[in-house]
Amino acid sequence: MFKKMNYRVLIIVLLVLAAVFIITKYVKRDERTFRDQLVSFSPEEITEILFTPDPLKNEQVRLQKETEGLWKLYSGEKAYNADTTTIYNMLRSLAGLKPSRVAAMNDSRWKEFQVDDSTGIRIRLLQRSEEVADVVVGKFSYKPAQGQEGMYGRGQGTMTSYVRLTDEKEVYAVDGYLRMGLQSNINGLRDKALSRTKRDDITRVTFTYPGSLPYTLERQGTGFAINGIPADSTASALYLGSIARLSSQDFLSDIPLGQPAAYSVKIEGNNMLPVDIMAYPAPDTVNKYILTSSVNPGTLFSGYGKNKLFEKVFVPMEKFAQKERSAPDVK
Repeated sequence: MFKKMNYRVLIIVLLVLAAVFIITKYVKRDERTFRDQLVSFSPEEITEILFTPDPLKNEQVRLQKETEGLWKLYSGEKAYNADTTTIYNMLRSLAGLKPSRVAAMNDSRWKEFQVDDSTGIRIRLLQRSEEVADVVVGKFSYKPAQGQEGMYGRGQGTMTSYVRLTDEKEVYAVDGYLRMGLQSNINGLRDKALSRTKRDDITRVTFTYPGSLPYTLERQGTGFAINGIPADSTASALYLGSIARLSSQDFLSDIPLGQPAAYSVKIEGNNMLPVDIMAYPAPDTVNKYILTSSVNPGTLFSGYGKNKLFEKVFVPMEKFAQKERSAPDVK
């Protein structure tokens, strides 16, 4: 009788041990394979970003945080002011990546999902030289929204990106278009601003042109004035709106600014530092002028590129003259 009980206890113990083995082996594997979160960090804590925008060129870009709100872009031997908004959007899209499913379990499908060494974009995030994330961003797919009876509707579809952790084989599907945030064009990462303010904060703009005295566009009560003479409110408001948040990707390479500025505009107002935009004669007839801004020191812009910056900034005084209103017909 005791022998039967001992056999029964032994069988139960063996079954329990087998169950523990199975749970330990397979459940832990599943936890490793499908993570709730791929990476976790605070965007504000990141001080350096290393990645290769175009895997075919194999040229590494380094983004370095200089001070709060100021980043530098290093590519090859050149350094540029970086676009802080673009960088933080990139970091926010990577922070707390949560996979929706496992797309592949091993490296046999890496090329298909563009997460191998030749097609994936590897991005490393560092906090004071300590690595906090190392991921490879692969291809992007889009599935349009479906309406009733399987018909494609007009709603927002599903955007899916494929990523993997650099030291692991699994490929994960995550929501969103991650590759778009990793600009392949270096200009997309550069600071494009010539002015960053609000239209309603601007109180005065001073125009200094060659061969004439400076003139000033200034707020007066609810209207505007040119050198103290009432100006056209609509034209004035439209101009201030166009220069309040002025930006361009018409970058120029390093060109010596041998001559003094020919044209200048000073923007002043409330809750802002004065902004100086200068135009220098260009050595060619295509750009005509080279523009610089105190908001983005060291960056040169074409005066007559796609954005026609010169014509937007340096307008004639006549632009603000009050329009004569025709008298109504009297019958």
